[in-house]
Amino acid sequence: MTRRFLTPLSTDHVDYNTTSRSGNAEGRLRWDSDFGTLAVGLANGSVELPIGQKQGAYVKNTSGVNIGKGKAVQFSGAHGGKIEIEKAVANGSVSSKYMFGITAEAIDDDGFGFVVTDGYIRGVDTDGILVGTLLYFDPDTPGELTTSKPSSGNITTPIAVVTFSNQNSGVIFVRMVIESQLNELEGVNISSLVDGDTLIYNSSASAWQNAQPDVNFVPQLLMGGM
Repeated sequence: MTRRFLTPLSTDHVDYNTTSRSGNAEGRLRWDSDFGTLAVGLANGSVELPIGQKQGAYVKNTSGVNIGKGKAVQFSGAHGGKIEIEKAVANGSVSSKYMFGITAEAIDDDGFGFVVTDGYIRGVDTDGILVGTLLYFDPDTPGELTTSKPSSGNITTPIAVVTFSNQNSGVIFVRMVIESQLNELEGVNISSLVDGDTLIYNSSASAWQNAQPDVNFVPQLLMGGM
């Protein structure tokens, strides 16, 4: 039963029906028995936010193509105070700091939708994937995920894990924590790498920099500085 209050309601608490199986709807606050918390129906009515179980952002797709649900995306700019996204390119040509999250719904080109940066996404095709399997950016296909850890030179950090395996109602948990590349660390300045380079601390620059090792220094190092 739905009750609508047209006048302000004053009360010291609100009890929700914890056995209700009512579905998601835009603007609806209901009890989500799957996650044991209240859930808020977000804009468009296709995404629900279980309180304390998911974090994300309302974004705009300016990539030039439609982006489906469950796709990895990267930050590409900002528009009207909202983040712009496009399919994630994880082959090393784009810095890992631009990786953003996974779409919680299909987002049409030039349209708005939700991206999850931390938490559960339901209704993802995980058919044939074992529960507990880690998911990575697919370096060969922008926006896709893979169960195989990519090789060095690509982004190799896992960004999600399968928590329920099913073709239509699969569930993944997103954990968008990307490890920084060496040259993005504080106090490290790397440029024009060549084979054999090593990191050497430059006190005048207050930074670790890449350089070819001093051939006179290496034998001393191997001999314990003698």
